[in-house]
Amino acid sequence: MLPITLVICSLFLAKTYSEDNSLALMIDELTSTRVKCASEFLEYYGINMFGNYLQYYGMWDTSRYLTMLDNCYMNILIQFGFVVTLIIIIAIIKMTEVLFKNKEYSLIIGLVTILIYGLMEIYPYMIAYNVLLFYMGNLIYLKKVKN
Repeated sequence: MLPITLVICSLFLAKTYSEDNSLALMIDELTSTRVKCASEFLEYYGINMFGNYLQYYGMWDTSRYLTMLDNCYMNILIQFGFVVTLIIIIAIIKMTEVLFKNKEYSLIIGLVTILIYGLMEIYPYMIAYNVLLFYMGNLIYLKKVKN
């Protein structure tokens, strides 16, 4: 349930971000303006079923509006859409169930750490930064071999 909670919290903070929301401002300050960035991307692109092409501009290009969307969950939701976000959430929940069933507690701790890290960075869904994606792929392969 942690991935669902993190997506909902990210979406809620981005949706309710304003200068009047002291909680969102405090969290935004703690996260180096990541809430504000997510809010701006959400307002500019919105969310649809299959995502949007995101145009990023470097921090050096001050004439442009949007620079970076670091929150992994908002990035997946806005760039890849609701359908892909739902698939990823279901896959993470299934992987967590298998990890608990196999008593792989060290991998569960790693997964929780990576999921929380996703609030601050985009990397958790990239295979180069998240070795647990190999584990997820292995689970899918083993299930196909059994059938």
